[in-house]
Amino acid sequence: MQKTREALRRPESKRDLNRALFDRIAGRYNLATRALSLGRDAAWKKELVEALPVEQPATCLDLASGTGDFAALLADRYPGARIVGLDLSSRMVALARKRLPGARFEFHCGDIGSMPFDDDFADLVTGGYALRNVPDLARALAEIHRVLKPGGSAFFLEFVQPPPGYRRAIHHAILHLWGGLVGLVLHFGPSTYRYIPESLVSYPAGDDLRKMFIESGFTIVNQRRHFFGMTERIELRKPHP
Repeated sequence: MQKTREALRRPESKRDLNRALFDRIAGRYNLATRALSLGRDAAWKKELVEALPVEQPATCLDLASGTGDFAALLADRYPGARIVGLDLSSRMVALARKRLPGARFEFHCGDIGSMPFDDDFADLVTGGYALRNVPDLARALAEIHRVLKPGGSAFFLEFVQPPPGYRRAIHHAILHLWGGLVGLVLHFGPSTYRYIPESLVSYPAGDDLRKMFIESGFTIVNQRRHFFGMTERIELRKPHP
């Protein structure tokens, strides 16, 4: 895992690692997320979508869109909205397009840190496990701020990096052991999902993460923990000028 940890410290190698990993696991990704969350992943995503603004957005942008879980929920929540997804993995994008072929859906292959969208493109941004996986978090947050319209909201579901100490050690150990078991069962490779605790090593914790949100121009509206504090729902807003 030392090789993986080193790769995650550099934006270019982290991008390559993520692309290769998610291309490889795409076919069983939905099953894996259910297993890793002990069946709670679908409920967390549904709760996040239920917490979204009531007002009908013209365009919803889902980041790290995967196979289209959030896109499908957004379409149900906002029947008149255009749903746009972005994912680094071409295999994930292909699966999402097959699952949601309608004209109101668009799925693009690309990096959150360099998005192919105009300024003020989306009224609403969502992302499931997106922030921890971006090659360069500061750059990604700047891009999210750029493409989100003033007054728009961004909602994320993400793993939590606990503060240094025994809680972090226990948290990482649980993810390491459970991720290894899920990887062994689904992919015959225990290291597959041990990537998750490794990716948390360089992911900001607590106040450091909140500071990055604020420095990127966002207002923090809410952060709500799930699963004994291992995951959280993050709500940000881009203020009007």
